[in-house]
Amino acid sequence: MKNFKRPWLKFASLKGVEVRKKMRAKQESEIKAYVKKRLESRDTYRLLSRLCGFIMGDGYLSIRREKGKKWFHHEISFYPDNIEVAELFRDTFKDIYKKEPSIKTLNNYFRVRVVSPVACKHLSSFSKFSTLDWRIPDFVLKDNESKIEFLRAIFDCEGYVGKRNIQFQSVNREGIYQIKYLLMELGIISSIYSYKRTNPRWNINYILVISRRENIKKYAQTIGFNHPLKIIKLVDIAGVPERLMGQSRELVSARTSRFDS
Repeated sequence: MKNFKRPWLKFASLKGVEVRKKMRAKQESEIKAYVKKRLESRDTYRLLSRLCGFIMGDGYLSIRREKGKKWFHHEISFYPDNIEVAELFRDTFKDIYKKEPSIKTLNNYFRVRVVSPVACKHLSSFSKFSTLDWRIPDFVLKDNESKIEFLRAIFDCEGYVGKRNIQFQSVNREGIYQIKYLLMELGIISSIYSYKRTNPRWNINYILVISRRENIKKYAQTIGFNHPLKIIKLVDIAGVPERLMGQSRELVSARTSRFDS
């Protein structure tokens, strides 16, 4: 059977593509205007600080050209091991960028994923997000609440609460020293150790340790965690009730929901 060309069908298809492009452009323009308005409030930067901490800890931001295509793919993914942390990321992102990421349960962790050109371009204008190159965005350094939001989020991902200390590991030397200085500005003293792993192709690993009781207690009272299991462990080694920690889970939800409208 012969294939007959149908110019009208091709025209309709191209017309549909053009309409969808215009719709996406209009939606992006509306989101940009919304974000710009939100950024008039310092509280929005604190939510952004939390989001950056999460992505730099257990996530990634990708802007890549699709193979053989003319357009770029913009994706943000986050892989926490706790559903409450996953939901906090989802709600924080939705609050800032008006788009709700999906949450998928995997083996022993969760994948939070969203495709958003506006968010990817906006966030990447502040910093890099790769494992070796992430840096704390300048806006995080503007006030203590933003510093705390960032630290709490990134420690949710990379922090470990032991029997006598709190540890944070990274292969990013510049990034982990930024964490050390940020903690110092909040009155928390820490030490950094490094070790070269057996495989010569692996990067040097850096470990930040908060060890003295007064520093652990200061961390608990000033920063704390969003991660419920880490909160329980921190309460135990710091000797500080959860209600006196830097921010309880109820306050996290209250702060995020404050902007819902």
